[in-house]
Amino acid sequence: MRPSRLPIVVVLTAAVALLSGAGTGAVAAKPPRTVLTGLQAKVTAIDARTGRMRATILTGGDARTRGYKGRTLIFDVRHARITVADTNGDGRENTLADLRPRDLVGLQVRVPARGRLPRAIPVSTVMDLTALLSTPALPQVPTGPAPGQLPTGS
Repeated sequence: MRPSRLPIVVVLTAAVALLSGAGTGAVAAKPPRTVLTGLQAKVTAIDARTGRMRATILTGGDARTRGYKGRTLIFDVRHARITVADTNGDGRENTLADLRPRDLVGLQVRVPARGRLPRAIPVSTVMDLTALLSTPALPQVPTGPAPGQLPTGS
């Protein structure tokens, strides 16, 4: 009777697996899990050349980001969808050039589910909130005699 070749195939398969690193845990590391959250911030500086914006966090959208209130962070807005009115008069809306320091912005950012924030936090959406704030209507100046003057009768 002829001997089976199955043990030889099993041994060779195990040897190839060990040599290729499959049995040693040499699996490609998964990227860290991130979550999308919202922030409101006040812009302190913009670098249009690098596509980065520095802003102070006013409010955080969830428990992960509430701890960053009052901190100034760097945001990467190169690939963000920007919703801003044309404030610089160049005829183009929704550009980074339309944001100014001291503008209030709403940001949708991807933060790690656990661990530390990256040096430049990637932003998916930027919305200018300053344009949404209402400007207070000043009371009308009364017309008539100046204070201390009597009206003249005709």
